[in-house]
Amino acid sequence: MIKSKYPLFQSPAEQAGKCLLSNHPWIYRWKGRLCLFGNVQSDGKLRLFKDVLSDKSPYTAHCPMMSMRASLILLTLFFLTSCRKDEETVAPVKGSITESVYASGKILAENQYVVYPVVSGLLVQVLRSPGDSVAEGDTLFVVDNVTSNLNSANAHALLDLNEKLGRSGSSRLEEMEIAVNTAKEKYLFDSTQCARQTRLWQKEIGSRLELEQKELAFQVSKEQWQAAAARLDQTKLQLATEIRRSEINYAISTKGSSDFVIRSKTDGIIYDVYYERNELVTPQTALAVVGNPATFHLELQVDEYDIAKIHGGQQVLITMDIHKGEIFEGVITSVSPIMNERTGSFKVEADFVVPPDALFPNSTVEANIVLQRKESALIIPRRFVEDEKFVYISENDRIEIVTGLKNYDQVEVLSGLEADQKIYLPPVK
Repeated sequence: MIKSKYPLFQSPAEQAGKCLLSNHPWIYRWKGRLCLFGNVQSDGKLRLFKDVLSDKSPYTAHCPMMSMRASLILLTLFFLTSCRKDEETVAPVKGSITESVYASGKILAENQYVVYPVVSGLLVQVLRSPGDSVAEGDTLFVVDNVTSNLNSANAHALLDLNEKLGRSGSSRLEEMEIAVNTAKEKYLFDSTQCARQTRLWQKEIGSRLELEQKELAFQVSKEQWQAAAARLDQTKLQLATEIRRSEINYAISTKGSSDFVIRSKTDGIIYDVYYERNELVTPQTALAVVGNPATFHLELQVDEYDIAKIHGGQQVLITMDIHKGEIFEGVITSVSPIMNERTGSFKVEADFVVPPDALFPNSTVEANIVLQRKESALIIPRRFVEDEKFVYISENDRIEIVTGLKNYDQVEVLSGLEADQKIYLPPVK
């Protein structure tokens, strides 16, 4: 039996006065040297793993305090190394494994949206406060619209004028209709005179000049009548066009006026109001958040690497900081077909199966979208797998395995590894 000359720590076997035969590491002072991780062999010889400090050092030979510090350091190293040694190997276990995709997101109320103005201007009325109930169509804000009202009034006046001018019996149309009727009467008269003169000429009564004069008068009056009728038709068309244009301008100006009145798009409540009266706003200014608290849903962001695995109807396991320690179940309802280029993710929406009693819009959630689940699978920790398919059966030898389901912590082994076969942590590269 071998004992240390100046033992720093004694094993339980030594304390009992028995022979020290152990495979566990201990700290010894042997042959004038302070040694770490020595094993006493069955032949009574001490095998040394590492020399730490020699007794020739003046600090260990003559300074008790330094010897104590060195001992504490060695003891710390001993325990750390012992813990690491326990974690270096593991054997596969039978158990359940779930493969899922991680997603983060937030909670939204039904029809929740951010209120933006359509026009720029001074906010002259703020008619709702956070927490107020609203119905669809209720006025929330009013932006200064003096100029818009004047434009609308001007468009209405022009429309009214054109409608009066285009109305049958208006002075403008009446004057042109009289001109058409006069031209028509002259045309009929000249037509009769021309026909009479033609009959006389056929009976060789009258001169050729008289006939030509009657024919010319008839032709001129005919053209004048046709021209007057054409001018009347053109004027009517022009007035109709002006009326239509005035109606459009008036509608545009009226719509422009309504843009200055901002109304709710849904039934619900005001969750927040960001601006106060007499502040300047633009179409890029968020004024408020409105939503219906009757129901809530989830808006999740899924990385483009995983989006091909996601589809409607999949189960979602949800955790929230506002309900710590609880897990809620949800189901995927829709997957956006286009990626957000800024974030590199896709929007995925989900509903709660049974929602918690208290939910708050825009509160954050973390979710795992369940892809597959298997019971009684052969499982190993994922950190023991190298390059997604290799495990170490000794400190230096590795073998290839076939893996199945995977999650953040665990990997299913389909083949290549026995249930009782220990594996080692991959070496640090």
